[in-house]
Amino acid sequence: MRKYKFLFLFIFLLTACFPMAETPDIEIQKLTITEPADMSANSDTDNLECLNSEMSVLGRNIAAQFENVSFEQIMDWFCSGAEFEDILVALQTEKVTGQPAQELLEMLVTDLTWDEIWQSIGYIDK
Repeated sequence: MRKYKFLFLFIFLLTACFPMAETPDIEIQKLTITEPADMSANSDTDNLECLNSEMSVLGRNIAAQFENVSFEQIMDWFCSGAEFEDILVALQTEKVTGQPAQELLEMLVTDLTWDEIWQSIGYIDK
């Protein structure tokens, strides 16, 4: 049953983000390029990857799906090392459980799996 929940969540999140793909407006591109998140631990190559327009479009589409998070927060998480897939799962989990996405992403960094995180917050049974 747990696998089906995760599969449904993943498919929902994936389909929710991609239909709205469009080129970000110039102001968002300028903000992304001139005011990046703190990425002192990343190399210059990683910074360019983080700030490219394709990544900005994905970040913008995710932010459009969730009222409680900004584009800047999405890109900050991404530029700090979180994958968009994990950001989506964290935001959807927050929507369902009320557990803040920031805390969920911090738990993920400690090498917990999503199943372990969901168990620890009581979302799924152990």
